[in-house]
Amino acid sequence: RENNRSGTYTCTFQMSLRVWIAAGVACSLASLATAFLPPSLSCRAGTSTFPSLTVNRKALAAPLTATKKEKTAWDAEEQYEVLPEDTFILRPDVKDYAKLTEEEMAATESVGSTAPDQSHTTFVPNSHPFAHARLLNVVCRVADLEKTVKFYEALGMINLREKVTPEYSASVMGFGSEEYGQNVALQFVQDSSPVSLGDGYGGTTFLVPDVQKAVAKATDAGGKELKAVATVEFPATQVPDQDAQEVNTEVKAVVTDPDGYKVTFIQGESKDVLSSVTLRVFDTEKAVAFYNKLGMKVLKKRANVPAETSISTWVGYDDDHIYTMGFVHEKLKQPQFHMMRVPATALLLNYEYDSQPVKTGNSLAQIVVGTNKGVKTALDSIAAEGAKVLKEVSTEDGQDVAAVADMDGYTLTLVDMEEFNAQLA
Repeated sequence: RENNRSGTYTCTFQMSLRVWIAAGVACSLASLATAFLPPSLSCRAGTSTFPSLTVNRKALAAPLTATKKEKTAWDAEEQYEVLPEDTFILRPDVKDYAKLTEEEMAATESVGSTAPDQSHTTFVPNSHPFAHARLLNVVCRVADLEKTVKFYEALGMINLREKVTPEYSASVMGFGSEEYGQNVALQFVQDSSPVSLGDGYGGTTFLVPDVQKAVAKATDAGGKELKAVATVEFPATQVPDQDAQEVNTEVKAVVTDPDGYKVTFIQGESKDVLSSVTLRVFDTEKAVAFYNKLGMKVLKKRANVPAETSISTWVGYDDDHIYTMGFVHEKLKQPQFHMMRVPATALLLNYEYDSQPVKTGNSLAQIVVGTNKGVKTALDSIAAEGAKVLKEVSTEDGQDVAAVADMDGYTLTLVDMEEFNAQLA
């Protein structure tokens, strides 16, 4: 069944009440922990997990009928939806299962889109070490944490958590819950290291309903206007494949935060206000190949000439796998289940014509990726593909952690998704 408002598919199933109750009781007895990975990962409230369910796509080929009760779960304006006891909701990009070929049907245990207009997307099989991975945190160094927090709060972000140690102070800012990566967060760290911006990290992009108002809020909070509000025309995208004569118009502006990080505002509305995080790359092909190995897919690509002398490629996690979380309702004493939405936030790999190799500086400390197959499995896989290992698997604050560098020297920290969620407190 397709819900027109959210683009979701829903199927129902029946399970023994004893199974639901047992799962709920087990979840309620699980302990919670708190952790920061200096200077990387830090986490917010969460609970223990209910096992994720796999739905065979063939079962969704037949038309289904929505009920008012089930539709209500999607109508609530929340970061995640409460599911009826007998309902499991799937969010794929496949628009019409009935039109899948036999070959595509055979890939029911795969992640990714098979929609005709998404032919650029490659299946990531469940056996892949980065299947169902998620982009979790983007970590930046700042000179004055208090000023940074006030700036991003003015843009609507929430200070989800903070920590102060003799070595560093950290705050995690976001637009909503991070359980299972359903919202990508920005973590700002102030330590003894002076901030060196380099020329690689290109900052963040926010989708806002009114660019002019967003710029005013940013400048009032200590930001500086870098590019005034303007309507910019971009050519047709290569991915998805648009007609060559197509013109894409954006109303946008650029400001800098108190540390000089760029914040781009583009007029639009989305549940994911944090639209993308920009990384300048020296070789687009090699960069895309690297992130493909991390299970990310090319979501969008375009040459920006004549508006800008660059080529932009958006990569990210865009699959139909749903993480679920179960718990016993405090008052009703009944098990309930939450579905974790798949965020649309992407990494924007930007190639500038006639540019030199990237000098990363130390401003972008790391990008945190949550894996679903274990950190060692993920690290071994990417290392076998030639990635530079910066840190072997170790345990920090109860979590397995490892780190690699991409082709341009950006650091990616790998953590286990289940451990990440268990650490939320």
